[in-house]
Amino acid sequence: MQLIKKIAPDLTEEMIKRYRVLKTVRLLQPCGRRLVVLSLGMTERTVRSEIERLSAQALVHISKIGMSLTEEGMEVLEGLETIFSALTGLSILEERLTDALGEQKVFIAGRQRQQRACQEGNGAACGARAF
Repeated sequence: MQLIKKIAPDLTEEMIKRYRVLKTVRLLQPCGRRLVVLSLGMTERTVRSEIERLSAQALVHISKIGMSLTEEGMEVLEGLETIFSALTGLSILEERLTDALGEQKVFIAGRQRQQRACQEGNGAACGARAF
């Protein structure tokens, strides 16, 4: 990932941001923009812009009941998950935690999200950080 960041830092940041938005919409679908904002800790303006781009690419469907991924959006997300898990190793750790905790699925939040939650007094996120 470091090599990709060196050659195309802006591209890497945009790809990570869109990946996170796609993944969050998939997990919460159908969902509203506000829920995505709260889940990711991004500004509403950023999420709105990313959702508009993803919708224009037919990756996200927007309706009265909320946003959801299209079939193509699911395919893109699955491909990106493969790339990101290879680059970061997070999915392997998530799978190990899922097995160890006996849960259906475990997701690891980024450090920035955990720090913000602790500052806002969210005990569960602080506990996850300590874990």
